[in-house]
Amino acid sequence: MKQVLPGSDIFEEVSFTAEDGLPETVKSVYRETKDVGYVLIVATRTEYSSGDMTVSVGISADGKICGIQIDSYGDESGSNWNKTILTNDYIN
Repeated sequence: MKQVLPGSDIFEEVSFTAEDGLPETVKSVYRETKDVGYVLIVATRTEYSSGDMTVSVGISADGKICGIQIDSYGDESGSNWNKTILTNDYIN
């Protein structure tokens, strides 16, 4: 999680329910304990894959996306694609 939220250190899981209004693709939410921001773990599947794609998304305290990492993908077949972290060069 530290990779997608620069300056982060320790995280705690945030409890949420469907009534909170988050999309069903959000599987977990973690808050950085020094209020640097949040990390959301999202999972989705398309008709073109055999399994879920799980993505970590870092959101800074001011609400901006500051990092994205693909954690797993159902069609990975031993590739090295999950080693890349998208940072500010790719995110507005």
